[in-house]
Amino acid sequence: MDWKVVLSTFGLVFVAELGDKTQLAAIAMAAKSRSPVAVFVGAVAALALSILSTGCQEQQTPNIKMARLISAENRQLKSQLQS
Repeated sequence: MDWKVVLSTFGLVFVAELGDKTQLAAIAMAAKSRSPVAVFVGAVAALALSILSTGCQEQQTPNIKMARLISAENRQLKSQLQS
């Protein structure tokens, strides 16, 4: 195994996901909890389940109406933030 590739990939993904709301919530829960290991296990289990459920739905046809609605909401939010 090429550890240089492993470590560079880990670093890239870690930095890219650093500001993610899920990670910030898990950090906050771990800081308040008396059992940060339990928070870690719960977070990993939830993320694994979400990945598995997304993989199962990958074969379905995308919902065009939903994509357009999300796109419109994003444009509206972006314009509100800019003004």
